[in-house]
Amino acid sequence: MNNQSQTEDMTNGGSTNISNNNSRLRKDLSNSAATNSRILQHEKNQIPLPSIVKQRQASNAMAENDSDNTRGATQVSNYYNSAELTPGAWSADQDGFMTQQAPAPLRYCSFVRRSTELAKTEDLNDSNQAADRRMSSTSQGRRRSSISHDKVLSEKNKRRSTFLPAANAIAENQVTSFYASLPKAEELDPVMGDRNQEEHKQQRRRKTHFILGTMVLFVMVAIVAIVLGIVLSKQGKENDTKEPPTSATPTDMPSQNPTSHDDYIMSLLPEHSILGIQQNPESPQSKAWQWLIEQDRDSLQIFSDDRILQKYALATLYFATEGESWTHNDNWLNRSIHECEWYTKQEFGMTSFLSGLYPGAFQEVQQTATICDPDTGLYHHLWLDQNNLVGALPDELFLLTSLSSLSASFNKELKGPIPSQIGQLTQLEGLGISFISRGGSIPSEIDVLTKLNSLALFGNNHDGTMPTELWQLSNLQTFSLIRNQNLKGMISTEIGNFQFLHHFNLGECDMSGTIPSEIGQATALEWITLHANGLSGNVSSELGRLARLRILGLFENALEGALPTELGLLTSSLVMSFRYNQLTDHVPSELGLLSNLTFSLVLANNSLSGQIPSEVGLLSNLGEISLENNYFSGPVPDQLGKLLLQSEEGQPALHTLNIKGNPFLTGTVPSDLCNINGICQPNNLDPCEEPYGLLFDCSLTFCGCSCSCFAIHLP
Repeated sequence: MNNQSQTEDMTNGGSTNISNNNSRLRKDLSNSAATNSRILQHEKNQIPLPSIVKQRQASNAMAENDSDNTRGATQVSNYYNSAELTPGAWSADQDGFMTQQAPAPLRYCSFVRRSTELAKTEDLNDSNQAADRRMSSTSQGRRRSSISHDKVLSEKNKRRSTFLPAANAIAENQVTSFYASLPKAEELDPVMGDRNQEEHKQQRRRKTHFILGTMVLFVMVAIVAIVLGIVLSKQGKENDTKEPPTSATPTDMPSQNPTSHDDYIMSLLPEHSILGIQQNPESPQSKAWQWLIEQDRDSLQIFSDDRILQKYALATLYFATEGESWTHNDNWLNRSIHECEWYTKQEFGMTSFLSGLYPGAFQEVQQTATICDPDTGLYHHLWLDQNNLVGALPDELFLLTSLSSLSASFNKELKGPIPSQIGQLTQLEGLGISFISRGGSIPSEIDVLTKLNSLALFGNNHDGTMPTELWQLSNLQTFSLIRNQNLKGMISTEIGNFQFLHHFNLGECDMSGTIPSEIGQATALEWITLHANGLSGNVSSELGRLARLRILGLFENALEGALPTELGLLTSSLVMSFRYNQLTDHVPSELGLLSNLTFSLVLANNSLSGQIPSEVGLLSNLGEISLENNYFSGPVPDQLGKLLLQSEEGQPALHTLNIKGNPFLTGTVPSDLCNINGICQPNNLDPCEEPYGLLFDCSLTFCGCSCSCFAIHLP
């Protein structure tokens, strides 16, 4: 019984050992297969094998102590070399199938895998046979079974240690040889790499610039070709329309291509002139162009650009205003005579005539100046007043940028408006365009004429609103826009900045607002005519500061209030007129201080009241006193009769005393006044408007002279 148990224990123990040994064998084989699989994976992924080689070298070092290593290595080497395989070659395997061989590292992996499978099969067979023998010999003891099992394991390990290191050594040699045969990569120099990259960029940049330059050149050539084609086609049309040239000697031919010179002259002209030339062959611009280019081109080429423009501008003016019908057109458009010798007036703006109407006006323009600059041959003054100009001033006239003065007044058929191009005449000092047919609006561009000192635009029926820019022309000495009934505007407070202004004429326009007190700061004023407007408000006392004032005409407005006593300070005054306003209160006695008041004192048609001041009798040089249609009361001062005794010139100056329309006057007319002869001598400041002489309303309360006086006596 004991023996049986022992036998069973030995059998069971032997089986257990065999099972354990088989498990360890399977694990070792599995590890070997995994290792080979990792080697294969490294080769597949092209991962360097030094670490794998090192593992194999370690295994080989451990196997060097085994005495059968040489035999195993020889067997493996013979097996490996017997096939005489080359990378990628086709060969027959052991089963007779044709296969394509992989490179050495892959063949190594395949060889190891097949060797491992063979060893695995061989080990399993040996283990199974040993187990069968142990199980069949139940009489053997545990010790024999253990020895038998150890022997099997020893045989297995011996075969493994003999076979695998040899395979690893051969594989290592093959792998090393394979990688040694591969071409080595050149070592990269960072500096050289950056330099090569920069050179590559520069090459690409040069290539791009070359392409762009070629494209731009192509476009420019195309544009030039188109322009030349247009020019040549126009020249062909012009040549077709022109008459054949007459025979000429070689010396008569132009020395330069006439077409190119004509184009150059055309390039000097403003755009509106070119349009007039191109669109209408009958336009003044086109006629002036034909006149200009038809003259001797050799002589034309020696002129400066300013001279060429001057010729063209004057020719355009001639054609635009019907120069053939001018009153005087001597030498105009005569190519053989310098344009500075063409006809022009000898004075600016009819000064001789206007000085009678407005003494001292327009004298600021140099009347004896030469027409042209003797050095440059350019116009300084162009005066065509009262010369029957018809039509409108062309824009080209203002190409004469060297002009210092321009006047074309008293041309009844000349029409406006004034072109805005007048702003180009920045050297202009005098502008006189008065008494023309229709003025139109005044261009705001006139404000750039900062050198302007004489502006005469009166009697032109200008309309619209007076541009506020006019108040920037503070260098003006004559500012005259009189008789433009449709011209609206207001007197700016900037009038006080006009320190040189002596003639200020805005009468018979449509001005509104008040007379600003700043007018008293323009102390150079000698002449103020603001009559026949819509001015309102009080008469400013600041007028008393204008000690040089000679003419004060504020009649026919809507001024109100009392006359300021400061008017008595205007001792240089010759004329003072306030008729047809809404003035009230009494007349200041300070008016008796106006000893130079020569022509008239006109206070008619207001609402003045009180007595006629006796100080008026001190105005011994006064020719007219007009006080009609007011509310004066009381007797007429006897001092007024003294005015008929004798003036400074040896004869009485007073020719008119009009006190009609004052129902509250009483008493009798001073007898000396009955000798007024009513003889008026017209002059520029006193046109002697009727009625003349002594004029009053005869009534029961006021009589004298030719009006019989009677008294009602009570019993």
